[in-house]
Amino acid sequence: MELSGEKETDLTTIKTFIENWKTVGNVPANKRYIEGKLNKALDGVFKKLNLSKNEAEIIKFETKLESLNNAQDSRHLDNEREFIRKRINEVKAEINQLENNLQFFQNVNDENPLVQEVHKNIEKHKQDLNLWKTKLRKIKELY
Repeated sequence: MELSGEKETDLTTIKTFIENWKTVGNVPANKRYIEGKLNKALDGVFKKLNLSKNEAEIIKFETKLESLNNAQDSRHLDNEREFIRKRINEVKAEINQLENNLQFFQNVNDENPLVQEVHKNIEKHKQDLNLWKTKLRKIKELY
């Protein structure tokens, strides 16, 4: 895939490529590694476009939603929504646990590597939470 250097044009090209991929049909369960290779290739292209991880995830998720929404069985979309809700709850619980763990380090300097690591983990989980919430909003827009 050749990129033009213009972000919007390249995004359109990528989305067209993804649409063409979807027209091939479902990948058999025993060949799922092919989709993994496609996603790695797409990640590389998104990196060349200087897209953030979240932007790339949302683009891939939107294409997934389109295929789920066009499927004959609406349960697939419902299952995806429930999965995302569970992930949101898990990430919230993880953030709460990490914040509770910080309470044990009240008298420790913030320069402590362990405390810094916990703060990094909390921030990463908060970013993940925002991504999952965005995905849930995208699903709700379909209803």
